[in-house]
Amino acid sequence: MIPARKDGAVRTPDAIHAATALHEGTDLFLTNDRAFRTMSELRPLLLDDVLSAVG
Repeated sequence: MIPARKDGAVRTPDAIHAATALHEGTDLFLTNDRAFRTMSELRPLLLDDVLSAVG
């Protein structure tokens, strides 16, 4: 089980996305959900952060 889901940090659909990303070995996980920052297993990149850096 994804630890963040077990702890209640992310909802089930988000946990499924995270599990899929982990299974596929992604390098980055683009999201706008700050809850993913609590997941040390993923390297989340927040869309708001990207847009702030560009604009």
